[in-house]
Amino acid sequence: MSKLIDKLCEMTRITPQPMGFRTARSAAAKPRLLLVTCLPEPEAIDRLAEVTSGADAVLLTTVNSSTRNLRKINEALSVPWGLSLPDIGKKGLEPIVEAGCDFLVFPPGTRVLTVPKDDDDECKVGRILQVASTFDENLLRVINELAIDAVYIADEPEAESFLTWQHVMLLQRFGLMVAKPILVRAPDSLGEDGLQLLWEVGMDGVVVECGPGLAALRESLDKLTLPARKRRRAEALVPFVKEEAVEPELEEEEEEE
Repeated sequence: MSKLIDKLCEMTRITPQPMGFRTARSAAAKPRLLLVTCLPEPEAIDRLAEVTSGADAVLLTTVNSSTRNLRKINEALSVPWGLSLPDIGKKGLEPIVEAGCDFLVFPPGTRVLTVPKDDDDECKVGRILQVASTFDENLLRVINELAIDAVYIADEPEAESFLTWQHVMLLQRFGLMVAKPILVRAPDSLGEDGLQLLWEVGMDGVVVECGPGLAALRESLDKLTLPARKRRRAEALVPFVKEEAVEPELEEEEEEE
């Protein structure tokens, strides 16, 4: 299983501390939003860990996918890293997996047959579907049935329109309808109040551009005390079972004396 997907499931689906005299849950296990930073391939791979310091994972948007180059990236980073790539096919996927890639982000236009399945050797790679916040509601209903591990809402994070009432309603819609972990692209200027709001509407992690604001965002995240995540409505739905019509029983005629 992907390390990033493991983190998303572990840190954002924590159940409340049980009552009694059991050992208290460690402070490190408190619920928190994960921080993913995205960037093109850096000019100097040996500085990659330095420029992405503070992130829980790294998403590379453009990269030389040669095995040698990817192995250098894997050696340079101590956190999970992934790629946002177009349809590369099975042959192109193998060297990426062997080099240590932890997750793949792919648009909905990617061919299904090129994405690893649960029974493939590459299933340890996280499969993250990239969508827009305005995704059609009918399509949202089937996301939970797809062979993917998480969803990435990748709208350009314009500060003027980010977390307006309109935007929050769109994100809340995802939080209510999608049971899989949800990442959302956000500006690095987002403060503690904005991060708290993202958690409340059901987001599990933020993706920000790598830059000088990354350190401040890490600090804001570490200061937050988030409540344990309640079960999402999508996870609590009970399938509707149509009740079969029951024919009324005929009363037995009384026997004549």
